[in-house]
Amino acid sequence: MEINKEINKFKAHSFLSKCFKDGLDGIEKQHKENYIKLKSGKRKQHILGSINIDFCYEKTYPNQNRWDYIIFLDIKNYSSCQCIEIHPAKSEAVSLIEKKLNWLKDLIKSLNGNIKKDYCFIWIATNGIHIPKGTPQYRKLQTLGIKLTKKFEI
Repeated sequence: MEINKEINKFKAHSFLSKCFKDGLDGIEKQHKENYIKLKSGKRKQHILGSINIDFCYEKTYPNQNRWDYIIFLDIKNYSSCQCIEIHPAKSEAVSLIEKKLNWLKDLIKSLNGNIKKDYCFIWIATNGIHIPKGTPQYRKLQTLGIKLTKKFEI
């Protein structure tokens, strides 16, 4: 993926251009401090930018289930768009997360025409993961391509 082209597609969108921030500045402070960490040795220049998607669209789509963030990375010649949702991870929340994912995918498709393989969808669990492996809900997350974790390390 040519990450700069991908970033420019988001910046060209009227709502998102105002929301695109350098580094992790698009991530709410409490989420950045509690759930998103830089691995030791990683430099901030690998983080090309971030967008608080939820905040950006809360007035335009107040009743929609919106995804939280996108982080644009370029590390060791691997570029990716990390789509981050921070939410309690309980079995009953899986259908809500699926709705949020579908909303985000529709947004990405409207900007780019398709979703490239370098988009990663990550659900960061607040207060632990309470979706047992092997359950239909856990399998649903796997089918949707959502990685479930307690923290996200870059």
